[in-house]
Amino acid sequence: HYCPESTTQQEPCKPGTYSNTRGLTAETECTDCPAGSYCSGGGTEESGVCKSGHFCPLKSATATQQVCQPGHFCEEGSADQTPCPDGTYMTETGATSCLQCPQSKICSGTGTVDPDPCPKGQYCIKSVGAAGGTRCPIGTYNPELGAGSKTKCLPCALGSYCESTGLAAPTGRCDD
Repeated sequence: HYCPESTTQQEPCKPGTYSNTRGLTAETECTDCPAGSYCSGGGTEESGVCKSGHFCPLKSATATQQVCQPGHFCEEGSADQTPCPDGTYMTETGATSCLQCPQSKICSGTGTVDPDPCPKGQYCIKSVGAAGGTRCPIGTYNPELGAGSKTKCLPCALGSYCESTGLAAPTGRCDD
């Protein structure tokens, strides 16, 4: 609380702030609630920590101040949302964790919302991140997006050759 000059009663600190000091004379002397916590106002300490699935920046007034956005997660007491790590994704708001990238998909980089299909010339078994999928071996190719197993790497057709890994089409035709 604080007591402005010529007042007949003490005033509570506003939501998002608190005061554990006596003798305050202005609202500006109230302490800002720290990030990761919330202060509902009028208290002598933080009211509590931010709820899971939400984050509480500096001066938050509720336990659900900001909802975690897709591509991110928020654990209890989060000061900010955390991007999903490489190889994971999240499509929903209010997440407390991220999901492993599904088979036949790639979750490249951090903060993935919608996984991309596995690239041509590769197959993606699970939890694929920035390193990419597994390249089809020499002698094979994969012309399709979204391959989820090595069986999608096709043997090079009769009369063609596949001289490197990760091909989306045969390298060329064999010359007699």
